[in-house]
Amino acid sequence: MSDPVQNYLATQATATVTLLGVVAYLVHELSKSGTLNRHDFEKHLEDLGAPESDNESPEEQRMRASILKMIRKAADSGVEDGQGS
Repeated sequence: MSDPVQNYLATQATATVTLLGVVAYLVHELSKSGTLNRHDFEKHLEDLGAPESDNESPEEQRMRASILKMIRKAADSGVEDGQGS
């Protein structure tokens, strides 16, 4: 018998990873084509990097930092690919 809570968490994790992959792909492609304003985008990422509350756990902080790092890498990669074209 499977645990409903574990199934729910696994479903949420899969959805989150899928969404992050789609966002990273879009950021990469927009950077590659030169249509992403990197300066404004970076300001938004900095805002997203701020804790949502004083109660944010270290795990939540690490997850937030990891996600933002992945998005920045996708943007950098897109710029590099765009320069090579």
